Amino acid sequence: MPSNLAAFASGASHISEDKLWAELLWTRSDDRFDIPLEKLEDDVTFTKRGVSFVTNRSNGLADKREWMLARAFAHPDGKKLHRGGSWAKVAVQKYLREVDRFRELLLFCVHVTGGQPARGSEITTIRFRNGFLQDRNVFVIQGHMVIVTRYHKSQSQFDEPKVIPRFLPWKVGQLLAVYLAYVQPLQEYLSEQVRGFGFSDYVWSNEYGPWGTDRLTRIITRETEGRLGAQLTTLDYRHVAISLGREMVGDQFARGYIEETSEIEEAEVEEDGLEVSAGGGGEIGANRYGVSLDVIKHLSSRSIDTFRPMSMQWHVFLGLVSSRQAAGAAGQKRGAHLRSGSSSVSGEQQQEDRRMALMRQNNGIHGWARTLERSGHVGGANSSGWHVSSKPSHRGSSPGS
Repeated sequence: MPSNLAAFASGASHISEDKLWAELLWTRSDDRFDIPLEKLEDDVTFTKRGVSFVTNRSNGLADKREWMLARAFAHPDGKKLHRGGSWAKVAVQKYLREVDRFRELLLFCVHVTGGQPARGSEITTIRFRNGFLQDRNVFVIQGHMVIVTRYHKSQSQFDEPKVIPRFLPWKVGQLLAVYLAYVQPLQEYLSEQVRGFGFSDYVWSNEYGPWGTDRLTRIITRETEGRLGAQLTTLDYRHVAISLGREMVGDQFARGYIEETSEIEEAEVEEDGLEVSAGGGGEIGANRYGVSLDVIKHLSSRSIDTFRPMSMQWHVFLGLVSSRQAAGAAGQKRGAHLRSGSSSVSGEQQQEDRRMALMRQNNGIHGWARTLERSGHVGGANSSGWHVSSKPSHRGSSPGS
């Protein structure tokens, strides 16, 4: 099983990558590019609705919808989306179905490769940008794409939430970053034009809200049956992953995240029956897993020091590299469509060392330090290299202003 699971995860990421570039971005293999995650700025103090690492102007990733439209109109397959001065509904619907198929593969890859898998309702309800009541779950930390979730049940037991960061391997992080920066804006636009809906802060959603655990289970069952010859549910896979993690990474793989392996997974249904009967719905349930500033302060240096190494050990077990440097990709195209001055990565070791030192200084997110300083959670530097800045907060202002 261990070797099969490793090949299984690697194969799924390769298939996802090919689908993303060939079918959604209409890009040949020799024209693919990477987003230089180690250069990106991310700031959790920007709590304004709609903000994410994509909208931070200094990253050069905003407004990629126009780039995608130009790309579509220059490609034979992309041209099919727009005929006779209007959107071709059949072709657009087909494209959006392919986006959904990719999102299913992306969900599977994120769930499998980030370390000990989250509960189904935690992973399917993550936000990539700040919502009205809840802030986002997707960040860039230390050159990694990171999914941050809150384990809601622990708050009643310990009077504070457990905030779990899961670091994605390089390739899966690239899949998520490229999708959010390039494909998601076009997907949202086309869906609104043709279907009449499409705007959502969730990575995985439809017209009814975030996907439910039942859809994740169908995805896991389909992928495990086709690649492993065994049908696993969401709960089945969590138990398998925890068992393998203990063996391949160590006992801390289970203990270091959430001591809950004996608990029963919530029902794998779209809606919570109790919440529905009380007049609520999936959105209310989803809100329990969001992240807000009062929770961010609990993502401490200790959390980073604990979860990042375990995620990386899990990456090694799966045969996936954790970082761009480990991938040996310094000579590949980097951020070819970012702002001028950010489109290439210097090969000089001295410049690379300076970038890495700066990244370690602030974990890739300047706002963590300021948020923690305001909360009184930490002071000064610490083992994760967090540096508490004396600069004033920019809460409420737009990034890059």
